[in-house]
Amino acid sequence: MKIEQAALFGAGSVGGSLLCRQRENLDKIKVIVHGARRERMEKEGLLTRGETFFPKIWEKGSYPDLLMVGLKNTQLKASIAELRDYVGPNTILMPLMNGISASEELREAFPENTVLTAVVYVDARKIGNELFCGETFLIQIGDAEEAVLEAIKEALLSWGISCQICADITRRQWRKWMINVGTNQVSAVLGATYGDFQQKEPVMQMALSAMSEVVAVAEAAGVDLHPADVTAAGESVHKWSPAGKCSMLQDVEAHRLTEVASFSGKLVELGKKYGVPTPVNETLYALIRAKEAMYS
Repeated sequence: MKIEQAALFGAGSVGGSLLCRQRENLDKIKVIVHGARRERMEKEGLLTRGETFFPKIWEKGSYPDLLMVGLKNTQLKASIAELRDYVGPNTILMPLMNGISASEELREAFPENTVLTAVVYVDARKIGNELFCGETFLIQIGDAEEAVLEAIKEALLSWGISCQICADITRRQWRKWMINVGTNQVSAVLGATYGDFQQKEPVMQMALSAMSEVVAVAEAAGVDLHPADVTAAGESVHKWSPAGKCSMLQDVEAHRLTEVASFSGKLVELGKKYGVPTPVNETLYALIRAKEAMYS
């Protein structure tokens, strides 16, 4: 099995960084984009590291072997109908989004297709058409047949992306979600940079409290996550660039709707399902929704 044709739906910070990882990728990955966004893409391209990249557009009429979905979680449900035009009987779908819901939603929408679980690690942000990204770009994949996973890994490596096939992908996905639930949401509420987490104990403790509720829900759901993971997550934050900002804080500063429904919203929902209290995340959810309401 080999990935010959790949398409990207959503060229935001993650998808755009993947596309522009190396100039050769423009011949290997095409972008699905329409209307005014297509016009801007064709006119302005994507700017990164002083270079401008002009992606090729995937036209309707054929189906990619691999369709990577790089949307925000807030955009996925409304985009399912549009995605159907590009999903053939043999198309593999790979969501590149945060949280634990995207793969599940895509499997429900495309039950006959293979949908991977992917965990993405990249330091990237996008302002206008300009991408800012660090050197590290790792995608961990699982929840598919070995031949499919090997083909995806081969493709990612050829695009300059590090890739690991993980038998414990559910644990890895929940662990990253746990970190986002803590750092992203606290950052959004407090306006905290990574340096604030590193230097101000009350800020870090608030994040760790939110993460601990993820562990409690995970244990009730049978997911392999433990209190030691919270401790390790707190230690890992000290390795982040002090001036960096979580994506949710960037959304708040730009007055964009956040992915809070996929973080504390999803956790509170699961907490009720399993009878696990989540008061910290209930409070974070309410505060972030209030911030969004203040945009206008």
